[in-house]
Order: sequence, then C-alpha cells, then structure tokens
Amino acid sequence: MNTPTIAPALPERPASILPALIRAISGAARRLVAAHRAREARIEFMGLDARTLRDIGVSGCEYDSYLAEMQGRAEITRVRVARDVRGRASIRATTRGSG
Repeated sequence: MNTPTIAPALPERPASILPALIRAISGAARRLVAAHRAREARIEFMGLDARTLRDIGVSGCEYDSYLAEMQGRAEITRVRVARDVRGRASIRATTRGSG
C-alpha cells in the first residue's frame, strides 16, 4: 500500500526567508573571523618569551583571565584593563555622538 508523502509546509512568503538566511550566514561568518583572530592572538601571546612578558607586566598563565576581563566576562581586576575598557567606551560614545 502506498502511503502519501506530505511535503513540508512552505511559508506563504518565501522571500522572507532570504533576509533571515543572510543574517544567519553573516553571524556565522563574524563568529568564525572572531575565533580566527582570537586563535592568532593567543598563538602570538604564547610565543612571547618570559622576559618580554615580564616587561609588559603579565605572566603566561594570565592570558585567559586578561581576555575575559577585556571582553566583560569577568570582573575587572587589572588597572590596565580598566583603563583600556574605559577608553574604548569613551571612544564609542564620542563616535556615536558625532554621527
């Protein structure tokens, strides 16, 4: 006995799918680029020798903690991060106000 197959329901307006698809692909591309940049930064940081790390005031094991503070995923405990985060916030505020 042949059982009829039921086709999936299509939206009434197939054109409305395109913007959502573009947003999804764009978001995935942005995340991929961000992950690539983060990987490259980590590789570069891990390539620094102990003397260079000491000169900039960090140790090799602090990378993840420093990054979490810069991204707002952890409480800011370093003066350098606080200064950098405030600087970026003020730059964004002045840029937003000038547009």
